[in-house]
Order: sequence, then structure tokens, then C-alpha cells
Amino acid sequence: SPAEALAQPAAPEAAAPEEPMATARASPLAFLDHQLRTRPQRSAGCVSFVLTSLGESVVQIFSGKAYEPGRVLRIAAVAGVMSMYATYYWYALMDRAFPATGEGVLRKTTAKVVFEEALFNPFFNTVYLFCVPLVLGQGLSAALLSWKAKFVSVTLANLCVWPAINMYNYSPLLPSHLRQPVVALETLCWMTFLCFRMRG
Repeated sequence: SPAEALAQPAAPEAAAPEEPMATARASPLAFLDHQLRTRPQRSAGCVSFVLTSLGESVVQIFSGKAYEPGRVLRIAAVAGVMSMYATYYWYALMDRAFPATGEGVLRKTTAKVVFEEALFNPFFNTVYLFCVPLVLGQGLSAALLSWKAKFVSVTLANLCVWPAINMYNYSPLLPSHLRQPVVALETLCWMTFLCFRMRG
């Protein structure tokens, strides 16, 4: 009856599904994981910008010269834009061409590393060495001189460091949505080296 229905205790409401951003607010790691899964390209650029800023700041602090925040932001902007576009799309291309599933995973991983060292890293180093003098207002001639003076030494250093690291980066051990931030952490040391070279 209606009276009995009113006397019955109300059924508890079903808990609303937890909003991703609510979880993100509760845990910085959950927030980062959510951003990497839903906005991987933007997240890659932001992480690269922050870590390159840190690397250039370290270089400036140990150089003994006055700290130049404008220089930090400009150099970090170059690295951030390159991560958002060049690095992001390169990884996507490699994952489509050599998916880390099925048979021949080691062969596919090795192929990714070989292609990166032969094609992408020379391109990345060229753009970086060329663009940094430009964004610092040093002009086209300084950009060309920077590339001519530093490209060979930077590329040789790259060959000594990155092939072994990339065997892990491209392996199934590292989830694809975590690759960019893991590479960014590894790149912190590399970008610090590049910042020192740009000072040299």
C-alpha cells in the first residue's frame, strides 16, 4: 500500500562513478596518468618544457653567470614544441610500423632503435642546434655556425648514449602512454648536456 511504501526506508543511492579529475586531485600521480592517457601530446610538450627549463637552469647556475629566465623559457619552448610534434608523431609512426606485439619483438625493437638513430636523432639535433640561436635572437648566421660547430660532436655523443636506452624505451616493458614522460626524464640529462654545448 502507499502507507507501507512510505514506511519503507529509502534505498541507498548508487554511488556516482568517480570522476577522473576527482581522482587526479586526490593524487598527483593519478592526475599525471590521467593526462598522459587522455592528452598525451600536450602532456609530452609540458613535461619536456619543464625538464628542459630545469636543465638550462642547472647550466646557468653552474656557469657562474647571471640567471637569465628569458633564455630558459625560450630554449624550453623549442624543446617543448619539438616534443609535442616531432617526437610524439615519430613514436606513433614507429609503433604503427613495428608494433611491440606478436612474434619478433626483439627484432622490431631493434628496428625502431636503428631507424631512430639513423633518421630521427640527426633531425632532432639539427632542429635544436639551429633553432636555439634563432629564438635567442642571434640570427641566421649564428644558427648555421652553431650547427656546423656542434652537430658532429652531439651526434656522436648521442650514439654513445641513446641506443641502449631506447632498447628499453621501445620494448613491451614500457607502456606506450608512459614512454614520453620516461624519455623526458632520461632526456633531462641529455638536454642539460645540450644546454652546456649551446653555452660552449
